[in-house]
Amino acid sequence: MKPAFPLPDDAAISHSLALIDTLRQRIKAQGPMRFSDYMHRVLYTPGLGYYSAGSAKIGAAGDFITAPEISSTFARCLARQCQQVLQALSQPIIMELGAGLGSLAADLLLTLEQCDSLPLEYWILEPSAELAQRQFQLLQARCPHLINRVKWLDSLPKQDFNGIILGNEVIDALAIARFMIKNTQIVELGVDFNGERFEWAELSASNPALITKVTAIQKATGDFPEGYCSEINLYLNEWLKSVTEHLHQGVAIWIDYGYPRDSYYHASRSAGTLMNYYRHHAHSDPFLYPGLQDITAHVDFTALAEAGLDSGLELSGYISQGMFLINCGVGELLQAVDDITEQTRIKKLISPQHMGESFKVMALSRNMDLTLMGFSAMQERHKL
Repeated sequence: MKPAFPLPDDAAISHSLALIDTLRQRIKAQGPMRFSDYMHRVLYTPGLGYYSAGSAKIGAAGDFITAPEISSTFARCLARQCQQVLQALSQPIIMELGAGLGSLAADLLLTLEQCDSLPLEYWILEPSAELAQRQFQLLQARCPHLINRVKWLDSLPKQDFNGIILGNEVIDALAIARFMIKNTQIVELGVDFNGERFEWAELSASNPALITKVTAIQKATGDFPEGYCSEINLYLNEWLKSVTEHLHQGVAIWIDYGYPRDSYYHASRSAGTLMNYYRHHAHSDPFLYPGLQDITAHVDFTALAEAGLDSGLELSGYISQGMFLINCGVGELLQAVDDITEQTRIKKLISPQHMGESFKVMALSRNMDLTLMGFSAMQERHKL
C-alpha cells in the first residue's frame, strides 16, 4: 500500500509544474539525464529547487527535523568541542554550511559566549534565500547582541582563515549517481519522462568515472549480486577540496547519517540508501512532487575520509553521534534537566535506537596537534 501523502496546495503544485517543465524540456532536447543532474536540479535550481525556493523544510510544518531542532543540548555539546578548537587558534572563524533555521548557530553562539570563547565571526554559507531570511530573524530574536558577528556568504571564502567548518546533514544532500548491476555489468541509471511523470532509465552512454569507482568498491567489498542497486558521490573529492581549500588551520566537523564502506555496500543492502522526505513521510520515489521534497542518500564515511586525505587533511576522529555527545558531556547536561519531555528529546539524540548510532561524526583537521574531546573514547576509525 502506498503511503497517504498530504496534498500540496495550488501554489506548490504550480511551483512543481514549472520545475517539471524545465526538466522535461531538457530531456526532450538531449535525452535521459543522469540522476546526479536530476537531483542537483530539483534541489538547487534557483527559484525552483527544493533548497532554493520558499517552502518550509525543517520542523513540524516542513518535511524533516534535524538534531539542533530536537534539543538545544545538541548545540551545547558541540559548543564544548568548538571551544576546545577555538581556544587553540588565532582569530578563529566558524563557517556553517547550510544552517537550517539558524537554531544551531544561535545556540552555539550563546553557549560559546557563556564560556568566553566566541569566534571572531560566524559565517553561514546558505544557498536558500528563504532559509537565510529565517536564520536572520531567529538570530535577531534570540541573540541580537551577537548578530554583528554573523556573516552570510553566497559563495565559498576566497581568503585563508583559521577555525571550524561545520556541516550538519549537508553531505547527504549532495547529488549522487545511481547504478545497478545487470548481466554482471555496471549500468548507470538516469531519468526519463514518459509523458506523464519522470521514471528511471538505463543510460547507454558510458560513464568512466562511475565504472572506475564502482569497480574499485567491488574489489574492496566483493562483487555485487545481479540486480544490486546503489549510489555513489562522484564529486565528493572535488567538493570537499573546494570547501576546505582556505582552511589554513582548524577542523572540519561533519555530522550525518551513513556507514563505513563495507556496510554501505554490503550485498544485503541491495536497494541502496536513496531516500526522500515529504511532510515527514519517508519514501523511495525521487520523482514525487519535484521541487517540493527532499532527496538524500546516506554518507559513505570511508569515501569522506579518503576525500579528506586527498584534500590535505588529517582524519582526527570518527565516532557515533551518541558517543560524540557523551564525550562532550551530554550526561552532565541531561542530569540537570527536570522536564521529562526535554529529557526524552535529549535521549533521542544519543539512543542507538534513534539518532545515536545511525548518525556519525567525522573530524578532518589541518595543521592541528590536538586530541579532540568529542572523539576521546569509543572511536570507530578502525571500521573505515
